[in-house]
Amino acid sequence: MAQANLPVSYCGDALLTAAYVLNLVPTKSVTSTPYELWTGRKPVLTHLRPWGSAAFVRDISHPHGKLDPRGKKCIFIRYSEHSKGYVLIVEQTDGSVTEIESRDVTFLENDFPKRGEIDKEFHLRGLIDLTDTPTIQPMKVDASSNELPQLSGRNTLVDNSSMMKLQEFELRKSNRGKIPRRHFEIEGEAFMVALHDDLEPKSVYEALSCPNSDEWNGAIGKELESLKVNHVWDLVDLPPDQKAIGNK
Repeated sequence: MAQANLPVSYCGDALLTAAYVLNLVPTKSVTSTPYELWTGRKPVLTHLRPWGSAAFVRDISHPHGKLDPRGKKCIFIRYSEHSKGYVLIVEQTDGSVTEIESRDVTFLENDFPKRGEIDKEFHLRGLIDLTDTPTIQPMKVDASSNELPQLSGRNTLVDNSSMMKLQEFELRKSNRGKIPRRHFEIEGEAFMVALHDDLEPKSVYEALSCPNSDEWNGAIGKELESLKVNHVWDLVDLPPDQKAIGNK
């Protein structure tokens, strides 16, 4: 409460807020949180805010102009028991304090104002309409003239006596010498690999007669053993008037 700069009269709200937070965090007496034991759902902590911090609540009680305040600066005192919102206090123009409940809240978590100083900072205001802002007209310059154009009006920066011709200015040449370019060489080793794309045999005869026949013979044996273990087929006699289908 000392950090929040609120009087002792708000001790009850502080206790309610502390109990609300303790129900959402693990404790030594249970393996999970009290909220999870009661509802069967894991708690969500993204809505927790510092107690006593300042916040702006959107004011929709009356229509606003473009330069009218869009919100009221309040102080957060507890979480709502009826909805997923916050309960805040706001000071009226006559000095009285009113509690409001809202979900449309923007918090200033590092700002802890005192009673009587809530509304002395600033309000959320709308964007200023810049459509009526006068624009600066570009100045036309004759490309064939060598004289600088003269500025007219009360905001003239250069008077006529200080006007100079462009030809009186000389371009300054650099005295620094040119730095020769260095051609950096990249050293390293390159390796060339010859890739030989072996053609897959089209039949068992080609597989057993190719240079890699030993590897194919081992692969065929493993495949036949796997088919036998998994009972892929049953060996039966060929029915009469039927022709067996060939394969690789």
